[in-house]
Order: sequence, then C-alpha cells, then structure tokens
Amino acid sequence: MHESALIHSLLNIALKVKKENKLKCISKITITAGQMHQIIPEVMQESFDLMKKDFPGFEYAELVMNETPVKIRCRDCHKTITLSQPDFYCPHCHSSSTEVISGNELYIDSLEGE
Repeated sequence: MHESALIHSLLNIALKVKKENKLKCISKITITAGQMHQIIPEVMQESFDLMKKDFPGFEYAELVMNETPVKIRCRDCHKTITLSQPDFYCPHCHSSSTEVISGNELYIDSLEGE
C-alpha cells in the first residue's frame, strides 16, 4: 500500500508548513492526485485518519482529494484524448507517439489552519 507512504509524506510536509507559519492546528488538507498513481481514495482516507493522530494539531484535520484523469496528446494528429484504460495509443490515427499531459500529478493544493 503506497497510500500509507504518501500520507506519511503529506503529513510531514504539512507539519513543516504548520511550524513555519506558526499555526496552532491544520483543519483541512486538499490534494490533487492523477489517476496514473492508482491511489485508492478509501485507503488514503483510512491512512490519513489513522496517522493524523500522531501529528500534534492535526487531530481534527480533514483530507480532501481531487483526482485528475489521464489525458494524452498525439504527436502525429495532435488530438487530446482522455483515457479510460491504460492504452497509450491514439484512437484516432492509431499512433503510439503520444505524450501524457495530465493524470500524473501529485501535490498539495492547499492547507487550512489557524
């Protein structure tokens, strides 16, 4: 389960921000994760709820996850395609010369606290 490792890193980053900004607590963490990371939201939430108890000031924090779909751009016909399956070829011209333009993101959008 890579979700636990992601949550641990996320909480450590949020803790650093909390300390740098002299916040008493963090109430909400919003992240964006692309579908290529194959994150299971329920596992992320469960890991977050378990681990946040070990971080002072995070006891009541909420995790909000935004997921971005995998999109590719064909280098030959220049069409943009949203993938529903991991087939990285262009369904229009059948080229395998494509580039991923979204769906590989993984970052903290925002932290809320006081």
